[in-house]
Amino acid sequence: MRRLNAVLFALMMATLSLAGCLGGDDSDDSDEDPVETLDDWTVYMVDSGDDLPNCNSDTLGRLYYVANVETFEVCLTTGWSFIDIKGADGAQGPAGETGPQGADGQDGAQGPAGETGPQGEPGMDGQAANESMMYDLEQQLVIMNQDMYVILTNISEIESELGSVDNAIQLYYSWFTQINGDVINIQSNLSMVWDAIFDLESDLATAMSCQLGRYAYCAGADLSYMNLSGMDLTGIDLRGANLQNTTLDYVTLDGADLRSIVAFNASFIHTGMNDTYLQKAEFNGYSTLECGGYCGAANLTDAHFSNADLTDAYLQQADLTNAYLGYADLTDAYVGNAFLTDADFRFADLTNAYLVYADLTDANFADADLTDARLAHADLTNAYLVYADLTDANLGNADLTDANLGNADLTDAYLGNADLTNADLYYADLTNANFGGAIVTNADFYNTIWSNTIWTDGIAYDTNQS
Repeated sequence: MRRLNAVLFALMMATLSLAGCLGGDDSDDSDEDPVETLDDWTVYMVDSGDDLPNCNSDTLGRLYYVANVETFEVCLTTGWSFIDIKGADGAQGPAGETGPQGADGQDGAQGPAGETGPQGEPGMDGQAANESMMYDLEQQLVIMNQDMYVILTNISEIESELGSVDNAIQLYYSWFTQINGDVINIQSNLSMVWDAIFDLESDLATAMSCQLGRYAYCAGADLSYMNLSGMDLTGIDLRGANLQNTTLDYVTLDGADLRSIVAFNASFIHTGMNDTYLQKAEFNGYSTLECGGYCGAANLTDAHFSNADLTDAYLQQADLTNAYLGYADLTDAYVGNAFLTDADFRFADLTNAYLVYADLTDANFADADLTDARLAHADLTNAYLVYADLTDANLGNADLTDANLGNADLTDAYLGNADLTNADLYYADLTNANFGGAIVTNADFYNTIWSNTIWTDGIAYDTNQS
């Protein structure tokens, strides 16, 4: 751009010089005529018009001498323009005299050539160039100079605008780089952001939906250490809820869904859980990491579990004193070391239940299903087991003092080393039962069924040996 400016400036200076020369005075007053040279005019020369370069911004204002036609051409904004600087031709000089004609006759030898006639006089000097054309050329050059000035001004403005555009582009590029970096950072943390959003949505859903009351939805809610005594929570959904150290005394939980709850050290005194779902509920737990052993037994004293589903429930060391579990399903329930004094299990299903070392003093198991139940070392003193199904039950070392087993089914039951002092077994089925090492002092075996029954002496009998 600076090179173009320099060329245009030089062109303006050259054309101004040319205008001054072409517009000079023809007066002869000066003593000496000025001597002009091609170098002073910055004239270029070409052999012919075909050799002229293109008339454009690079050649604008240049003066070219065309040798073969002896003319000058100047490059203007309108294109190449002819400049006539030759004067008019002089007049024709007179012809020379004709030599004398030879006499007619016989051809003779060639005579000497005649003398050449005198040369004509020189023509007059050519007239000066057309002043009108010169004026027009000067005006064209002035206009061209004005155009050049406008062009230069416009170029300067364009350069300024281009500088502003460059600055804007640089600024936008800087912004783009920053934004691109921010986008990359956002993308790299997108998974963490979504995780946080999901957690917040989950917490929000719990906060909005868990409005404690009848049939409320509080699955997974953290209700630990809360006191909910006396509330009516019939039909509430508390699946997987945290009820550790929660007080639920005298609460109505009939028909509630308490599956997989964690209720260590919780209190359910006189709580109604009739028809309640308690599959895999934890009322106590064992963890060397959390509590260095057993994590605290739940208090279910006088709780009511009629028809409750306690399948796989964990009630290790739980206090179920005087609890009602009539018709409850305790299949595979873990009730080891639990306190079940006076508990009522009438018609309950305790198939494969774990009741080892459980305190079942005065417990009522009338018509209960204790098939495959494990009652080893359990305290069943004065327990009521009339019509109970104890098929394959393990009662080894159990204390059955004063227990009533009338009409009970003890087929394949194991009572090795059990204490049956004063126990009643009238009409009980003892087929394949094992009493090896048992204490049967004052026990009543009236009308019991014997078939391959192993007596206290370790021998199998088919007849009553009591």
